Amino acid sequence: MSEKLFKTASIYIVVEFLNKSVPFILLPILTRYLTPSEYGLLSLFTVYIYVLVILCSLGLSSSISVNYHQLHKSSISIYNSTSFIIILLTWGILLLITVFFEKVLVELTGIPFFWLIMAYPIVLTTIYFLNYMNLLQMKMKPMRFSFFQLTKSFLEGGLSVVFVVILLRSWVGRLEAMLIVSIIFFFVIIYFMVKDKLLPKRICFSKKYAKDGLSFGLPLVPHQISYWVKTGLDRYLIAFLLTQQAVGIYSAGYQVGFSIFILVSAVNQAMIPYLYEKLKNKDEIDKYKLVSLTYKYFLVLIVLGILMSTFIPKILTLFLGKNYAEATEIIPYLVFSAVIHGMYLMVLNYIFYFKESKKLALITFSTGLIHVFLSYQFIKLYGIQGAAIASLFSYIITFLLTWRLSNKVFPLPWFDSFKIK
Repeated sequence: MSEKLFKTASIYIVVEFLNKSVPFILLPILTRYLTPSEYGLLSLFTVYIYVLVILCSLGLSSSISVNYHQLHKSSISIYNSTSFIIILLTWGILLLITVFFEKVLVELTGIPFFWLIMAYPIVLTTIYFLNYMNLLQMKMKPMRFSFFQLTKSFLEGGLSVVFVVILLRSWVGRLEAMLIVSIIFFFVIIYFMVKDKLLPKRICFSKKYAKDGLSFGLPLVPHQISYWVKTGLDRYLIAFLLTQQAVGIYSAGYQVGFSIFILVSAVNQAMIPYLYEKLKNKDEIDKYKLVSLTYKYFLVLIVLGILMSTFIPKILTLFLGKNYAEATEIIPYLVFSAVIHGMYLMVLNYIFYFKESKKLALITFSTGLIHVFLSYQFIKLYGIQGAAIASLFSYIITFLLTWRLSNKVFPLPWFDSFKIK
C-alpha cells in the first residue's frame, strides 16, 4: 500500500472508529436514565429503522459503490439520480403500507404509531447519507468524509444527552434527537451531492442504470435481511417469548459484546477502496501476500476476542449499572459473534466486487432461516443466553459458507500455508 493510500486508510479507520463509538459512549448514560423496559423499546425502534433502510434502499447503496470505478464520471450523477428515484418511490410505498396497517404494526412492534411514521424521515436520510459517504470514500475524500460523519454522529449524540438527561424525555428524547438531525442532514446531503456533481441539477432517470442497479441490488436484499435477522429479529423474539425488560438487558449486553465490531467495521470500510482499486488489475495481485495478511488479521481478532471475553464481564455491571447485570452471561458468545462477523466481512468484499450477489443471497437467506429456528428454540430453553448462543452458531455457519463462495469467485491459496511468506 502506497504512503498516500496508507494515510487515507488511517483517516477512515480513525473516523469510523469515532463514529461507531458514539452509541457506545451513550450506552452507560442511557442505561442509567432508562429502565431496561424503556431501553428495550428504544432497541426495538432501532431494529425497525434498520429493516426499513434495507427494504427502501433495495441494495442500491452497494450498487453505487461497486459501480463507481466502472462508470465514466459523466454517468455517475445519472446513475445516482436513477437510484435515488427508485429509493424514494419504494420509501413512499412502504410509508403508505405503514399507514394502512397501523394497528397490526403497532401490535407487532410495540412502537407507538406516531413513531412508526416519524421513522421514515430518519430512514430516508440514513440511506442518502450512507450513499454520499460511500461516494466520498470512492473519491478518496477523507477530510470531507470525516467532517460529515463526525458532525452528524456527535450532534445526534449531544442532542440525545440534552433530551434524555437534562430534559428527562426518556426513550422518546433519543428518537427526537435522531429525527431533528435527520431533517437537517437530508437537505445538507442533497445540496452537497448536487454541488459535487454526484447528482444532476435536474432529475434524471435511466432505464439502463435502473436495471443494472436492481440486478445487483435486489439479490442483496435477502442478504441484508439475513443480517437483520441475526442482529435484530432476536429482539422481537425475546419480546414475544420473554419480556420487554429482557429485550433491554439483551440489547445493552449486545452493544457491549459487539463493541469489537467498532474496530472491525472501521478497518473493513477503510480497506474497501484500496481492495477494489487493486482488483481492477487482479492478475497483478500477490495472492499469497493477501492471504497471509488476512490470516494475521483473523489471528488479531481472535486474540482480541479472548481478551474481551475475559475482562468485560468483570466490569459490565460498573459500566451499565446494576439493572443490567444479567447481561454478563451473554458477553462471551456475542464477542465471538462479532469476531466471526469481522472475518466474514474480509471474504465478503470479493463477492461484492465481482457482483455475485445472487449466490450470496442464497447463503444468507438460508442461514437467516437457520438463525430464526435456533433463536426461537434456544430462547425458550435458555432465555437471553439462548439468543446469544444462536447468534454465534449462525455467524459461524454464514462465515464458512461465504468463505467458500468467495474462493470460487476469486480463488486464493487459503490452504497452501506452506507457501505463504
